[in-house]
Amino acid sequence: MSLKGNTYWFAREINIRGERIDDPPDFLICFDFTTERFGPRLTLPFDYSTKESVSLSSAREEQLVLLYQPWFTMRMEIWVSNKIELNAVSWIKFLEVNMITFPHYRFSLHHVSFFIDKKNKGVVVLDKDKETRSCNLGYFIGEDGYFKEVELGGSRDRNGYPFVFSYVPSSVQF
Repeated sequence: MSLKGNTYWFAREINIRGERIDDPPDFLICFDFTTERFGPRLTLPFDYSTKESVSLSSAREEQLVLLYQPWFTMRMEIWVSNKIELNAVSWIKFLEVNMITFPHYRFSLHHVSFFIDKKNKGVVVLDKDKETRSCNLGYFIGEDGYFKEVELGGSRDRNGYPFVFSYVPSSVQF
């Protein structure tokens, strides 16, 4: 994810055999293009396992946004950074949705693409139809149980997922 001229990734420490090291937990890492260096580890507001849905997005080139859907509970959380610097990040919970009334809406593990609507305190999540995987879907989710599923059309590639790209204004002309 690109934000304020830097790029952020989810990262995980692994040992020489390629096995995950649980301590320290997963984190974000930032690459600063000005210094051409990676910054220190940035903490996440939760610990997660590889079975849980977690995705990174941005809001208006100002804030990082995390979508987290724990495997063991029927809820979805949206976290927004309220402070983001090269060496520190802090988070506030933007939205928490009880998904118990939508039990078959567990998003794809690592293919979730989304964006938030701050004004209406909601989130739009893009995913695939779980049965045929040939249809792209948009889920509009908000406070007080608001939920709407919208079909976005077919997909030629069953393995391709719908994706939201962030636009970063540039003075460079194409």
